[in-house]
Amino acid sequence: MTRVTAYVRTAPFTFAYLGVLLVTTAVLAASSERGRTTLLRASSTNLNHLAHEPVHVLVASALWLQGYSIVTWALLFVVVLAAVEQALGTRRALAVFAAGHVGATLLTALGLWIGIRAGAFSPRLDDAIDVGVSYGFVAAAAAFTFLLPRRARLPYAAALVGYLVFQLAAAHTYSDAGHLVALGIGYGLWWTGFADPRRVRSRTILDACPPAPSRHPARSSRTR
Repeated sequence: MTRVTAYVRTAPFTFAYLGVLLVTTAVLAASSERGRTTLLRASSTNLNHLAHEPVHVLVASALWLQGYSIVTWALLFVVVLAAVEQALGTRRALAVFAAGHVGATLLTALGLWIGIRAGAFSPRLDDAIDVGVSYGFVAAAAAFTFLLPRRARLPYAAALVGYLVFQLAAAHTYSDAGHLVALGIGYGLWWTGFADPRRVRSRTILDACPPAPSRHPARSSRTR
């Protein structure tokens, strides 16, 4: 328990945020289908909401989970986001996440707005439900690349890009395009030096925890 508590303290943003997501997921689970739709629609970063209450929906949309189960998201947060926060610090980790979430949302919305006006997309997408944490998480997953050993970075990045491209090719949704935008933002933050690998190092869950106290008193050392 001591190690778990110590690990949680090394990433307060990650675990506080995960706690909020556990609560909102429970709220959705306890709501009727109509209630869930109402809650998600009110928080959606669709074009109508972004035009009238952008700050509200940019924040509110990040309070709900979509796509994976809460268990899967919890594992991803513990492995990836917590490691990024431990290495970069809470403020930088929050900034990376926010840049991915806000940046990818706005750029994707711009592309969607242009597509609708050009007749390439349905006007009904103006009021679509679009919530979730995935844009911010993908940006953090990009930053995570540079916490890995050097020889593991390229395979990891290739797998990450390949997965997102596959998702886009399979589903053809603007949200999947947004994930690639978020990935670009994450790697762009490294390129600008914000996630400079010289300031970070690869860490594991055990690295973040203090060593267990010895059961035996330490022996005094002698110098020659």
